[in-house]
Amino acid sequence: MDFSIVNIPLLIAAGIALFAISVHIYTFERFFWPGLKVEGFPSYPLGPPVVVMTMYRTVWHFFTVNLLLTIILCAGVAFGTLIPYGPLLIIFLMIFWVCIVLEIFIVAALSMKAGESYVHVMAQSPQWVLVVSMLVFMYMGVRP
Repeated sequence: MDFSIVNIPLLIAAGIALFAISVHIYTFERFFWPGLKVEGFPSYPLGPPVVVMTMYRTVWHFFTVNLLLTIILCAGVAFGTLIPYGPLLIIFLMIFWVCIVLEIFIVAALSMKAGESYVHVMAQSPQWVLVVSMLVFMYMGVRP
């Protein structure tokens, strides 16, 4: 295999996504999930609190799937012609992650308590830094 055509920035983006997915899964399974109790969840028209609790876990791992697909696409496109129209896929993926970063910033702003510093809130939740750094390397991998 000719490694001279490997897109290093996309491999770095895949590596950042691999780190992010590891941290994402570990923090949920180690810190969040064990502390959650069925009694803390409401019931809703389609099921009891245990169903809501299971949905919470499912929604958390939707983000896990997003990171996994990012790893697969970045690594696949990094190796040249493995995926046709690869750079275009990466651009669409970048648009998706830019929307995620905007969502993180907006939700953080809307969740602030009176008198809280936005900078302090964002410093306490630095996951956006991984997404932005992943975006930077994705951009470097597809720029003309």
